[in-house]
Amino acid sequence: MSVLQKQIYDMLMESQYWPPERMLKFQRSQLAQLLRHARANVPFYKARLDPVFKMDGEIDWNRWGEIPVTTRADVRDRSAEMCAAALPPGHGAVVIGFTSGSSGVPISVRKNELFRLASKAAGIRFSSWIGMDWTKSIAEFPPKLYAENEAGQNYSSKPSTPAWVHDAPGKKFFISRAMPEADALELLRAHSVEYISSLPNFVEMLAHANIALGSPLTVSKVLCYGMHALDTQAELFRNSFGANTYCSYSSEETARIALQCEPRGLYHINAEQVLVEILDDSNCPCPEGVAGRVVVTAFYSTAQPLIRYEIGDLAEFGGPCHCGRTLPTLSRIHGRLYPIFIRPNGDKFWVQFSHDLIARNLQCKSYQIAQTGPLDFEVRYVPHHLDSSRNLEAVKSIVLKNLGFNAGLQFKSLDQIPVAGGGKPQILVREYQM
Repeated sequence: MSVLQKQIYDMLMESQYWPPERMLKFQRSQLAQLLRHARANVPFYKARLDPVFKMDGEIDWNRWGEIPVTTRADVRDRSAEMCAAALPPGHGAVVIGFTSGSSGVPISVRKNELFRLASKAAGIRFSSWIGMDWTKSIAEFPPKLYAENEAGQNYSSKPSTPAWVHDAPGKKFFISRAMPEADALELLRAHSVEYISSLPNFVEMLAHANIALGSPLTVSKVLCYGMHALDTQAELFRNSFGANTYCSYSSEETARIALQCEPRGLYHINAEQVLVEILDDSNCPCPEGVAGRVVVTAFYSTAQPLIRYEIGDLAEFGGPCHCGRTLPTLSRIHGRLYPIFIRPNGDKFWVQFSHDLIARNLQCKSYQIAQTGPLDFEVRYVPHHLDSSRNLEAVKSIVLKNLGFNAGLQFKSLDQIPVAGGGKPQILVREYQM
């Protein structure tokens, strides 16, 4: 399969400069294959795709928006109906992946080998954008490695290079998040690790621990996934590690969706492998710069097709990137859309907090905003040495303004922010049930 992965990578390096009309033609050719496969082999889609199919079997792309949006509840409750009875030739073996469950009940999704290979090729393209050196090593702190492995270590390693590269000695270290920060930093130093990859909230804890060292570790790049890195976090990573920060946007269900080509820049959509729609509350497309619900169709996910799948995020389309790549872009990714909080009248709602302002005024290692009652909220934070500049009154004003109603707000200093079941620290949680 390494030959196929190299072929996909070579195509991606060319297609990133295709004109929009050529990309649209390519996307529709991939979508047509996916739609026909799903209609013939997946019970969930047997009648669901009827709006776009003409009497002669051709596809009416003008009616694409009439295909019902697929939800996480569909994947959770109707997963058996969503599995394909047969796969197209060459799409490979199937494995089962699980979401972290940080935004609700974890769900499982079946992923065929072509889908996985294509996503990895897109990741290698991302590495080329940001100038990663395959002779250097990278450390990742994944959510599923919590304890010691069979060798009695709380880390493991493997070659980090693409399958078709044979002369680069770089390694990828997988390190347990349970390892004390000082020990993890010493491990990175001992192995001359050049790149760090993890959730930005976890890297933030490492960065504070690194500053506390007498001789801080330096790395060249921090690669964040799972959530967008705040500007304050990117500044911290530069001050602590001397590193630039790059973010990728992905999900367990749809793999790599979009990636940054430069720090704090636009996100290039992986348009050769996914169709991204940004929809308003009426399921109409949002124009550039207007936030809406992210709906994704993954072209090569044929074991369990996800057609017009709402992943639960808000984002905005962006304009052209000055790098010259013609891939469509996202300018902002606001995060999870799940209705976290409940208003006094019982309505559930999502709110976009001014996280950068909150982080600047809290001056902490990490924080969390929790609804604990109908009108009760807690701001939990792990303080660091910059206590003198903490401004809790400013934080209170920002939180209440973002909420839009008068609530009781308490501050609680903690040694550690509680971690969700999937290992992902959550900034927003609701502990109050009506």
